Amino acid sequence: VFGISAVLVIISAVLMQSDFPSVKDRFEGSYGKLLKSTFEQFKRFSTLRRTALVGALTFGTLSSFWISLTFHLSGSPFNYQTDTIGLFGLLAVAGALLVPLIGKIADGGTTPKRSLMFTLFLVIASILVLKAYPFSVFALSVSVVLLDIGVQATQVTNIALIYTLDSKANSRINTVYMTCYFIGGATGAFVGLICWKMGGWELVTWQMLLFSTVALLVVISGKSK
Repeated sequence: VFGISAVLVIISAVLMQSDFPSVKDRFEGSYGKLLKSTFEQFKRFSTLRRTALVGALTFGTLSSFWISLTFHLSGSPFNYQTDTIGLFGLLAVAGALLVPLIGKIADGGTTPKRSLMFTLFLVIASILVLKAYPFSVFALSVSVVLLDIGVQATQVTNIALIYTLDSKANSRINTVYMTCYFIGGATGAFVGLICWKMGGWELVTWQMLLFSTVALLVVISGKSK
């Protein structure tokens, strides 16, 4: 089930290709200088640092959810088999399919900051539903859809935002962002497993709420753009 989150990220990346212009790489120099320049992008832009942290936290939240959902649904009172648990992944496809629409909305009249606040509210709302109704299949289904839409929409808005920083360094900027993004996902999976062992579903949802709330505070504290 955890692999679903990675697959959805790939689907989102494919769907987003039509929304962003293809920019010819203009970097000239050795491979070593290219790596150095990539790291320098992180220092250059506070927006990149902020979006990278928000992306890492939201993907970490999603990873924590999927990695622990299997244990939650395989135990009492559900006692589901793995094939049944896998069906919940089909609900997550809704978020990926909505990526182009969300991208157009993000490019509309609203600012990226407001868009991110809205998408993160969706993530937090999905977690609150999980906490309020931990043993309801319907609530879990609603949460899967809300969480995935919120995370995917946050990703689209972040990518749209970092693509405005420097068109000549888009590939390097994107490398920094996606590296942080997947580090966040791996960290979320690890922390989710630890929380499950220590406190079960209750502690996992608290950890998810912490990650997503910190992400929202990072967005709120940042400059509106």
